[in-house]
Amino acid sequence: MSENKLKSRDAIDAENNLVFNHDGECFAYYELIPYNYSFLSPEEKYLVHDNFRQLIAQSRDGKIHALQISTESSIRATQERSKKEITGRLYDIACEKIDQQTQALVGTISL
Repeated sequence: MSENKLKSRDAIDAENNLVFNHDGECFAYYELIPYNYSFLSPEEKYLVHDNFRQLIAQSRDGKIHALQISTESSIRATQERSKKEITGRLYDIACEKIDQQTQALVGTISL
């Protein structure tokens, strides 16, 4: 794709994992595997944040762009799926324990 074409469109153009901006600069983009950070302790969340901070700090010319798109994860839906896997004589007790865990988790992290 020619630089003139990019400048005349004055837009971002993506091919494969490359993004070309209106100035003709090229960036690679990467999608990270989704991960639910809600269950991490504050210390573990800080470690994740600090690892990203270090990655961005390695860019000497400041040309790193980061886009984080969060997804909503439902504790209730996850717990209900878990209950479907229960078998055996202790089914009722296990379901009750999962329901108690669900209420505790929802109360703690407000999901």
